[in-house]
Amino acid sequence: MGDRLQVLLVTDRAEAALLILEELRRGGFDPVAKTVRNLEETKQSLESHPWDILIVEDRFPAIDVPKILSFARSNIMKAPLIVVAGHGEPDRITDILASGAREYLTWDVLSKLPETLRQDRPPALPSVGTTGRSDLRAEGDDESELEKRVCRGDTGGIRVSAELTESRERYRLLLQNANDAVFVHEIDPQRPGRFLEVNDQACRMLGYSAEEFLAMNVADIDVPEQKDRIPAIIADLYKTKQTVFQTEHLAKDGRRIPVEVSTRLFEFQGRPTVLSIVRDISDRKRAERALAESFERLRKSMRGIIQVIAQTVETRDPYTAGHHRRVSDLGRAVAQEMGLSADRVDGIRTTGLIHDLGKIAIPAEILSKPAKLNPIEYDLVKTHSRVGYEILKDLEFSWPVAEMILQHHERLDGSGYPRGLKGDQILLEARILVVADVVEAMATHRPYRPAFGVETALDEITRGRGRLYDPAAVDACVSLFRTKGFALKN
Repeated sequence: MGDRLQVLLVTDRAEAALLILEELRRGGFDPVAKTVRNLEETKQSLESHPWDILIVEDRFPAIDVPKILSFARSNIMKAPLIVVAGHGEPDRITDILASGAREYLTWDVLSKLPETLRQDRPPALPSVGTTGRSDLRAEGDDESELEKRVCRGDTGGIRVSAELTESRERYRLLLQNANDAVFVHEIDPQRPGRFLEVNDQACRMLGYSAEEFLAMNVADIDVPEQKDRIPAIIADLYKTKQTVFQTEHLAKDGRRIPVEVSTRLFEFQGRPTVLSIVRDISDRKRAERALAESFERLRKSMRGIIQVIAQTVETRDPYTAGHHRRVSDLGRAVAQEMGLSADRVDGIRTTGLIHDLGKIAIPAEILSKPAKLNPIEYDLVKTHSRVGYEILKDLEFSWPVAEMILQHHERLDGSGYPRGLKGDQILLEARILVVADVVEAMATHRPYRPAFGVETALDEITRGRGRLYDPAAVDACVSLFRTKGFALKN
């Protein structure tokens, strides 16, 4: 942390205030600044606060520098009075120094400002930078000689500084030639503020001239739906001093331009002010839309492939036609009832459609056998979960489809197959499919027995709740049928 410095800045340009504060920080100071625009505001601030330094930008006729300096020196301030300007005309410099300025610094030597504040200046000058008119000239000097010194650069205030020239040029390039639009505007809790400054890219992006912008405020370029978000954005900005968000801005010709806005809050002229860097993200949005469209086409293709696989399996086992779809529908509904994310719900729905894929390796006569299977046949049927896993394990899905298929006959107590997994060793998605599979199988007809009905199936999973079947999945399934009217569709 540098030396704390209470700074009163007199300027009507945010760019000037930011540059002066930047140089003070670079010089080791920690400035606490207030910005005012004219003599009246300067008087009020000087009378209400003990400032360490007064810095005035010489912008004639907008700012009456001699009057401001005279008031400050004769009435209140004993601290240094510094004037900065783009260039120094001899007559102007003479008048300002006579009004009480300690230094007159052009922008290209502003880097000398910290040095000026730290050193004790002599009462009589062989250089510009005295504290009053009586000290303006050394003995024997006359005003013409002082003007000559100013003209030929023999002064302490007007010096060429390559360092600040580079700094100023860097700032100018950042503001006026940046690829991103830059806006400086006021902020108000109730409404966006007026623009104080914009750069060339802002004009190019939205089609307004700089003069038009300075007669507008942020609301003029916000899309209607953005207005409801403004209070939350302002609250976040006051809290964090900076924030980033996306929105759309309205161009002069009515186009809506998607943008990313990076904002920073600072104080200018005694009011909260925002510096916003606005990036046109039209290309990014187009790329995102293209990617989303490509992804959606891929999802549709995958759904089509999944449906073909399900139909192929049902062709091998025509007596259980519709089983996959019903397990898929019930599994999805149970997952939704349990509050799972939309993505996990979709994974269960997809896996339910092909969970018996491995049955394509089972002889059709066993699948359609109207009598009870013998132990050898039953062991053969039990291989279908592993066969389905082997078929799909190397395919990249968004969900663990192959593992869900492998586990959809496991039970919580380890009595299931093929691996005898217990409890949380079984994926939650698989535990949901287990419940859906059991209920659908018992509630519908099979070649070797008639349908038991939904209530019998619900009684079965209720008896096995917490022992064979996941409690949350059981509760959700029972609630769907008994209180929410869910039904298995043929």
